Parts: sequence; structure tokens; C-alpha cells
Amino acid sequence: MSSLVVTLQALGIKPFQLQAWMASELVAPPCRVRAIDRGVCRLITAKEQRDGSLIDSFTTYEHPSWPAGSTMIDASLPLDLPLAVGDWAFVQLWPEDRPRVVDVVQRASCVRRAAAGGNAGDQLLVSNVDTVLIVSAFGPTAKLLRRGLNPRRIERYVAAVQQGGAVPVVVLNKVDLAEESEATVAELASRLAGTPVVALSAHDSGSLERLAPYLGPGQSVALLGMSGVGKSTLVNALLGHEQQATGGVRAMDTKGKHTTTRREMVRLADGTLLINTPGMRELAVIADDDAGAGFDDVAALAQACRFTDCSHGSEPGCAVQAAISQGRLSGERLRNYMTVGREALRLQARHDAYARHLQHKEYRRFARVTRDASKRREG
Repeated sequence: MSSLVVTLQALGIKPFQLQAWMASELVAPPCRVRAIDRGVCRLITAKEQRDGSLIDSFTTYEHPSWPAGSTMIDASLPLDLPLAVGDWAFVQLWPEDRPRVVDVVQRASCVRRAAAGGNAGDQLLVSNVDTVLIVSAFGPTAKLLRRGLNPRRIERYVAAVQQGGAVPVVVLNKVDLAEESEATVAELASRLAGTPVVALSAHDSGSLERLAPYLGPGQSVALLGMSGVGKSTLVNALLGHEQQATGGVRAMDTKGKHTTTRREMVRLADGTLLINTPGMRELAVIADDDAGAGFDDVAALAQACRFTDCSHGSEPGCAVQAAISQGRLSGERLRNYMTVGREALRLQARHDAYARHLQHKEYRRFARVTRDASKRREG
């Protein structure tokens, strides 16, 4: 195995992505997006090219925290190409300009949400991650507990992560501030039906060992969660030094402070590629073919309903309602499943309407160009 392949694997490339590049005619290897900052895409890649030469047409620099044989590149963002931290991208050097991202390699996974502000479409959060740590927190007050440890919110995060093809792991931080944490963890794990739930304190190095199964060389891991739950503190603890700013919680209203303002990938000493993200209050799920993502237990029960279009209400032979009656499923989980499903369909309809609008604009533009060309020929 060449040193080039070893470096790319250390940066988290997947076999099918590596094969796609090897099957192409491109000499320079793809670059991993590690941050997007004010219109500049910060990337890292293997310094060696496929022909054995070194990347010397770009302005590159090395950093000791990244694997030997890698180099960093700053490039301009593409105009019409969605890009997220974690992506693998191809970069070209344009005359008298900084390098530009020109294409994105097929993603192994991604996490996306409905665009903020009521806009149509969706927003890519992170891509090509193996595991997503959904960080919540125990808190010293009932108000912070409601904000930080909300099972319905966690279910939405789990659904969005599973829908994108990554593995969700729920991390309950600040366990040192909680009473009867074991019962809370057990109740949440039962409700999430197979999604791992890990309780720890970012200030206790011993409890961090509970994350060991999800970390390791070449593993890409992202952190998602609300502000103030300790994501940046957790990143610093895993790094072994303070790199991410931390801020805790405001005393006046117990709301978390926004200490992380951008998504950024860092590399741990064990080779794990860790992506921290700014806090988010909600993570709306967008419908796709995997409508039961995050609610596998409900979807499995629904398969046994007498009617294929069962609404899981008052229909006879509803296996979901039977499970609720028998205590095998909570009514609240079913309500959240239905709410997430309705919201996903509504967002998908909005997304489809916006796509039709863009398509119509393109048809009109093409018709105008054709009409103008015809007039020029006639003239």
C-alpha cells in the first residue's frame, strides 16, 4: 500500500471514494474540507500525487497535528456547489487566483436540516462522518434540564442522523451535576430502541473512556447539540488541551452561550477526525425513502398492522396501538413519530415547490436565450 493511500485513509477517505478517484484521470488527490471560513474553504490532503510527484502548484503548508505526508490548502468556494465540513473535494488552480473547489466526491453520509428562517431547501451540516455524538446535558436546574435533556428533541436528532447514513450516539454530558442519572439513562435508552446512550462528564477523564468504541484512526466523528451542553469542553478534553473556546451557561436565563461559531475538523492524538458544530435549537428532518429513520421500533410494529395505510389511530388491527396498550411502546414516542413524519413531508413539499420554481426559471432563461439567438440569426 502506497504512502499516498495511507495518508488519505488517515484523513478518513472511504474505499469507494478512493476507487472513484483512482478510476478518474486526475493526478492530484481529493482534499478533505476541514473548515469553511468567510468564503475560504480550508482543506487538507495528501502531499503526494498519483504519479509520485508532490503537490507544488498550490500554496500549501503543513501542521504537526495532522498525519505525516499531508498538507493544507486554502481554496475559494464554488458558486453553486453545496459544500460541508467533512466533504472530499477536487481542487484546481485557476490563473492568477487562489485554488478553487470544482467538484465534490460522492458522500458516504451527511447530516442535513431544513434551511433556517423558513427558506426552502435544506442545509448541509457535516458530511462523510461515521458517528455523530448527539450531545445533551444534565443540569442543576429544572429549566436547564428541560432545555438540555429533552427526549423528543433527541429523537429528532437521532432520526436526522440515521436518515443521513451515519451512526447516532447520544452523549449525556455533565453527569456530575445530576441525581439518579442511571435511571434517566436507562429510561432514555429504552425509549430510543437501540441507539447507544453514554453518560459522562467532560471534566472526568475516566468517563471519557466510554467513547472509546466510537473513536480511532481514520474515524470521522461529529458533535451536534444545543448551546451550553458542553460540546467545546468535550472537544478540549478529547484533544488534551484547550483549542475550542468554552462559555458555560448564562446565569440570568440558564441558556447556553454560543461559543462555537463555525464547523471545524480537528484531529485527536489517536487519529480520530472530530468535527464540532455551533449549537442548534432544532434539527428538522426532511422526508426521503427512509421515513422510519430514528423510529425503527415504531416502523417495525407498523409492518404488522392489518391495513397498509394504517394511521395508528382507531383502526382495527393496529399493531402500534396494541403495543401501547401492552406497555411495549409509549404513546409519547408514537406522537413524536407522527409529528416528525408530518413535519418531514411538509418540508419536502416546500423543497419540491422551490425546486419546481428554479426549474421554471431555468426554462424561461433558456427560452429567452434561444429567442434572442433566433433574432440575431434573422437580423
